[in-house]
Amino acid sequence: MNDQYGDEVPDDLVVLDVQPDRLTKKQIKAVDDLTWYVPSSVKHPGYEDLILVSCVVLGNSIGPSDLYYTDPKDAGLPVIRAVNKIDRPLHRWSDKKFYNA
Repeated sequence: MNDQYGDEVPDDLVVLDVQPDRLTKKQIKAVDDLTWYVPSSVKHPGYEDLILVSCVVLGNSIGPSDLYYTDPKDAGLPVIRAVNKIDRPLHRWSDKKFYNA
């Protein structure tokens, strides 16, 4: 699958539902530097708030931990048919969640 720019999308996407207040500043920066995706609103209406990242890259970025990675299926998204990349300047976070502007 490719994103809206035609770039290859990893096939190991998980929901970015890690709470930033459980991470160090270095880990938050590492998560912020990841490539973020959202399900396409055309193909997946109602799921545009899910931020998806590569499971392997996320694990490598924040290091070994007991964090649980949510499969998109467990978030109600049975099959990912299309995603859009969230450009880096649109990455945001609060104490409780990561989101996009």
